[in-house]
Amino acid sequence: MSDKTREIVTEVAAGIGAICLILEAVTAAIFWLGPFSFGKTYVQIALGFLVGGIFAAVIFWHMGSSIDRTMEMEEKGAVNRSRMFSIIRTLAAFAAMAAVYLTGWVNLLSLLAGMMTLKVAAYLQPFTHKIMRKEERT
Repeated sequence: MSDKTREIVTEVAAGIGAICLILEAVTAAIFWLGPFSFGKTYVQIALGFLVGGIFAAVIFWHMGSSIDRTMEMEEKGAVNRSRMFSIIRTLAAFAAMAAVYLTGWVNLLSLLAGMMTLKVAAYLQPFTHKIMRKEERT
């Protein structure tokens, strides 16, 4: 993986982690202040955010490494390989959701929300980049 890609993957992963922490804090506040109890439901929701966030970070790392690999290939091979990697990521997401649904250990909606943190973190990457650059300069 190139240095620039590694830098972007690190920044987006930091964003995913921050967003998951915010989701966890909001969920804890809702359960703490609301009419809910800290029981099995809270643990399932918290695990959903955690597992979804980890899955999102792994998927983004896979995207970055596969893009780097395909950039070095000829056009036809790159298109086919890119499609194959995209299908693998999609199947992995469906497999994760199916496993969660069948086992019931993790809340499916919070898993999906954790996975969607990738989208939000990607949009916030320029902001995350500025923050991480400030930390390196000081």
